[in-house]
Amino acid sequence: DPAWLYGRLADLIDPTTELERCYDHAAPFYRCSKCGGLTVLWQPGSRRTEFCPNCGRRVVDGGEGHK
Repeated sequence: DPAWLYGRLADLIDPTTELERCYDHAAPFYRCSKCGGLTVLWQPGSRRTEFCPNCGRRVVDGGEGHK
């Protein structure tokens, strides 16, 4: 299937992920859709998360105010 191959190649060249809101915690944590790691998306006065701190993938979507 060519679509699977193209998707796999794109993931090797530019590994990306999406952040999903995690409601298991009181703090605003977000879960990486690829590795499952938790992170705080951003705090007022700080930079937003551009990469997953756990797996290093570039964040392309997800979370409040993201993309």
